Parts: sequence; structure tokens; C-alpha cells
Amino acid sequence: MRQAIILGTCLAVVALALGACAPAPPPPTPTVADRSYSVRGEIVRLPDPADPQYEIWIRHEAIPDFTTDSGEVVGMDAMTMPFGVADGLDLSTVAVGDKILFTLTVSWADRAQPARVTAIEKLSEETELTFAPPH
Repeated sequence: MRQAIILGTCLAVVALALGACAPAPPPPTPTVADRSYSVRGEIVRLPDPADPQYEIWIRHEAIPDFTTDSGEVVGMDAMTMPFGVADGLDLSTVAVGDKILFTLTVSWADRAQPARVTAIEKLSEETELTFAPPH
């Protein structure tokens, strides 16, 4: 009987030790497919092609239907922030200070840079943008 208790205790200790050595579970897989948002804004800084991050800075209007990687609609306030630029997107027709309509594509599977500008169109100088928070 004593040997059975010792053997059971030893097996329990080994099982706990093996469980502690198990690899960490992978990060959760996003539950939301890629989403695209049509957003208006103003270019604050164009990317430097020599910069490996290659980001465009845009002061953008609010995005009321912005969705998290779990599918929750949380919205995004108007703000100035950097965005990645999709490969092949031509920025030669825009300049700092231009008002633009851009497509923001969010791919939560790309943890390094989930948000990218995938299309851009220059708006007229008379376009009025709204950066104030909604009331």
C-alpha cells in the first residue's frame, strides 16, 4: 500500500513538471476577417522610401464602425496617426496638407502592421473635414 502511495505521488509530480514545460499556447486567432473603411483625412507626413517602416501620417476623421479583432464595434475617434502603405500604392499625386479620401484596410492576422492604406484619392481643397469628437 505504501509503495502505491509513493508511486502515485511520484507520477503526480512528474505530470505537474511536464505540464509546466509545455509550450505556451499560440496567440488567439482573430475572429474577424479583413475589414476596409473609407475614411477622410489630411496628410501630415508622407513616408520616406528609405525608411523601412514606410508609414504615412494622416489626421483622419472618426471611424464610427471600427471593429476590433474579436468583432466588437468600438469606433475610433478622429486623430493623427501613422498607417502602413500597401505595396504598389502610388503616393506621387498627393502632398502634405492635401485632403484625401483613403481606404484603410485592417488585417488583424498581420500583427506587425495590421492597418494599411490601400487606396488614396485627393479631395478638393474646399472639402470640410470634421476632427471634433461627436456630441
